[in-house]
Amino acid sequence: MKKKVEILAPAGSFDSMKAAVAAGADAVYMGGSRFGARAYAENPDEMGMLEAINYVHLHGRQLYMTVNTLVKEDEMDDLYDYLLPYYQAGLDAVIVQDMGVFSYIREFMLLSVGKLLEKVDNWCCIHGVNVEIVVNDWAMAEMLCGKTSRLRPVLGTLLNKRKKDPRMKYKSGDTSLFQQNSLNAGFYRDFLAEEFHIHRYEWESCGYPQELPPGKNSLHLPFYQTNTSQYCPLYALCTTGDRGIQQLAEHCPKFCEKYALLYPEHLHMAGRYNSLFGVDKTLPESTEMWKNIKGTKPDRIVVNI
Repeated sequence: MKKKVEILAPAGSFDSMKAAVAAGADAVYMGGSRFGARAYAENPDEMGMLEAINYVHLHGRQLYMTVNTLVKEDEMDDLYDYLLPYYQAGLDAVIVQDMGVFSYIREFMLLSVGKLLEKVDNWCCIHGVNVEIVVNDWAMAEMLCGKTSRLRPVLGTLLNKRKKDPRMKYKSGDTSLFQQNSLNAGFYRDFLAEEFHIHRYEWESCGYPQELPPGKNSLHLPFYQTNTSQYCPLYALCTTGDRGIQQLAEHCPKFCEKYALLYPEHLHMAGRYNSLFGVDKTLPESTEMWKNIKGTKPDRIVVNI
């Protein structure tokens, strides 16, 4: 399949941005009030740039902002405060010429998360409470490690790896090995506790027996995530008519806001976004579900509706 060429148009003002979108540009780039090489263009202020981001997204296009001057070291903190509202509004990309700025922006989201954690910690301190933060990324676990006793990390389902397959009940052979995973090993739980202060684990109910380890366990139901990929079968189906012809969607048209992939009814699964999900239809009060949980029973049920 031929790769689509993106039409990227410059815009020196809000009106020219609208004209580029109307003319069919896939994306538009423009400068803001600071850090742009076009100092004398009709660059929008903060509210104008936020309005521009919203405008192009409403029309299914993208907006890139130029930060293409050489930035001094003492200006980096200003750059953070300058970019933050645009990233929060969904800015698609930043065009740079300074490699220092390039490296800084790569770390930008971590800095943003760090400041958010500080705000949450301050709130906990004022109100005298603790907050659990579910982590599904080891970098986040590292950021929380030793930061404060008020922010308590919890091992999320994406880091709690185990076999989850809605076809399992229809397969032959011994499936008892799927009942355990690395958390059933005491040395691994000790490692999580010592290195990251993690004492609670998130699990998903997936319709067949699983042995929960000693400790605090949360059980999510009825949905469980089987796999996620950058290669989206729904994108392939909508663009080629064949879900098997998958490729990286560089500019996602968000087909999943209108459509979802369906599978044979007996499998109780569906595709949503770039992931596949199964559904465990046994209810919390069902004897069958509790029989499927061996070892330590969960002390928390999380219902995702």
